Amino acid sequence: MLTFLRKIRKSLIVAGSTKKYILYAIGEIALVVIGILIALQINNWNENNKMKAKEIEMLRDFRASLEVDLLNLNRAIKHGKRAKTSMEIILAHFEADLPYADSLKFHFSNTNNTWTAKVNASVFESLKSEGLTLISNKELRQELVRLYDELIISQRESSNRYRDLIDEGSANILITRFDELWKDNHERWVEENDFADINYSTDGLVGEMTPVDYEKLKTDQEYLYYLKSLKNRRFWFVEIENKSTQKAIIGILKNIEHELDKIKM
Repeated sequence: MLTFLRKIRKSLIVAGSTKKYILYAIGEIALVVIGILIALQINNWNENNKMKAKEIEMLRDFRASLEVDLLNLNRAIKHGKRAKTSMEIILAHFEADLPYADSLKFHFSNTNNTWTAKVNASVFESLKSEGLTLISNKELRQELVRLYDELIISQRESSNRYRDLIDEGSANILITRFDELWKDNHERWVEENDFADINYSTDGLVGEMTPVDYEKLKTDQEYLYYLKSLKNRRFWFVEIENKSTQKAIIGILKNIEHELDKIKM
């Protein structure tokens, strides 16, 4: 092609046709410009494809990570419901002045359950290091920032505050009223579970706490205050935070699926 154009240019110069040579030069410049534009377009297309592939990879990483987080969070919520139920059962026994039953050992132990969900933020940290704009959907970016920089931090801080209440109660109240804290079958439970499987069950983990004097405990104002307050604080420190985080994760997972479908179209 270049050889052919050179021949035309040479023939025009030899023929001395200035007008035709100028037109030819303009045409040659236009071809060069068009070639550059096409090359730039191809390069932009390749870069866009690379960015799209990277975005898809990042969204899939978020989906996988959040699905595990949601599983752990659901597990923590399940334990929280059991703890609340145990508190209500014990208080109901006390109010009805019912005699001691061996099954209460489980409920006494379960009131001090501090099972919390740990959220993995490694994918989000990776996104921040590469640039948040890697995810093109602005609304989805804002949802992820709110989840990791607000909700999860708040959830972790509230869970720690609740654990502190349990520790304080153990040191100042439970220590004189029960035989021991968190006595359970954890060794056998660990042996029977494969923790490499994210779907491992916590149903087989059973604890117990035996009161030193059950009859006295029924009218122990300090313990009653502790248990009732713990039930209230569980609502504010744990239940609300977990529910808010759960709702956010479910919403983000739906939006990630929608975004993946849209990008791949």
